[in-house]
Amino acid sequence: MALLALIFLFSSLEGQLDSLFYSAKYGEVIRLTDSLLGEEIGRSDRIIALKYGAFARAVAGDSSGALSLFRDLLLLSPGYRLDPAVTPPYILDIFGRAREQLEGERELTELERLKRQLLTMKEGERKRRKAFCRSIFLPGLGQRYLGRKRRGFLYSFLAVSGMVGMAYLSWKTEKAHREYLREYDPDRIEEKYRNYRDLYRLRNASLAFCLALWVYNLIDVLMIKL
Repeated sequence: MALLALIFLFSSLEGQLDSLFYSAKYGEVIRLTDSLLGEEIGRSDRIIALKYGAFARAVAGDSSGALSLFRDLLLLSPGYRLDPAVTPPYILDIFGRAREQLEGERELTELERLKRQLLTMKEGERKRRKAFCRSIFLPGLGQRYLGRKRRGFLYSFLAVSGMVGMAYLSWKTEKAHREYLREYDPDRIEEKYRNYRDLYRLRNASLAFCLALWVYNLIDVLMIKL
């Protein structure tokens, strides 16, 4: 506690720890930095406490403790560097191992993230292929499979309505065609032909509508964001 009181009496935390460290009072540095790290202190003071705590542990032979504190320091300040001109080689070695460990862990984390992204993409493509096949069978089934239920029901309603309309118009067209071919009254041949021609055009328009709906429905399935 006396040492903590001294810290508050002086403006420079780094100067206090530096003085204790180079006076070979490593135990006091460790106790003081442990106490400081257990408190709510600012980022810059925490970096200083982590640095000198790691230094003192390294000199005292606790390399694993020094490694742990250096890791915490690098997590707090990834770009932190030690001056090799004034830092003993064995401390630089521990600091380097801490950096290598964190970089390795970051690479593994990034690799796992990429793997998860790849799996998500593969699953999405598998679902999209299934949805595409369903929409080939009937528009709207793929959209419903992908969770777009309202849109799917609309496509299905339009597709069924279009097919029913096309079937009805096909039947009417064939009937009109037969009536036209069987007509011998010159006064009614033109009328029968116009009726057949109009129904033929309507049937073709209905067929075009159904084909366009099928194609648009398939494009829509491919454009849905998963």
